[in-house]
Amino acid sequence: MEYVILILGALAMVHFVYEAIVAPTLRINQKFKAFKLRDELRSLAVREPETVHDKHFYAVQALLNAVIRTVNTIDVVALMKAKQAVADDPELRKRTEARARLFDDCKNNEIRDIDHRGGIVAIEGVRINSAGLLTCMSPVMVLIDAYKKIRRGAPRLVAMTEHDQAVIIQRSRFAEIGVPR
Repeated sequence: MEYVILILGALAMVHFVYEAIVAPTLRINQKFKAFKLRDELRSLAVREPETVHDKHFYAVQALLNAVIRTVNTIDVVALMKAKQAVADDPELRKRTEARARLFDDCKNNEIRDIDHRGGIVAIEGVRINSAGLLTCMSPVMVLIDAYKKIRRGAPRLVAMTEHDQAVIIQRSRFAEIGVPR
């Protein structure tokens, strides 16, 4: 039991260090990447106005503004809620599908590239914000895995004779206290 407490204490310290020091640094780095991408998009629109269509420009700019605004908070839970919202709301699903098809007619590869890199920045934000959750959830995941293994083995244990069960249980008790069988 004392090992469990020590492990949980160590996980709490790792979580604290990650959330207080590492994650904020990574988040601000992602935010700066999004600002840089937005600046690239705007300078591209100024340099080549004939190849940058307004609908593509405003769509990518909206994506980058959303990334800048949400990079500190977006995580796996938010993505699952968004996925459910798209599944439940036909109007939202229609807008999402339209956004996905928006670049089918885009001839400017630089805009496509900026859009793609903006998506990568957003996904990196999800990874950064969800890593602390993994630290907290790892003991729970270990317990769930152990429970699944026990459930798989339980039918075999129940199918044994009472004598075989007693022998196995006796062996495990001796093994706990270090007595050879």
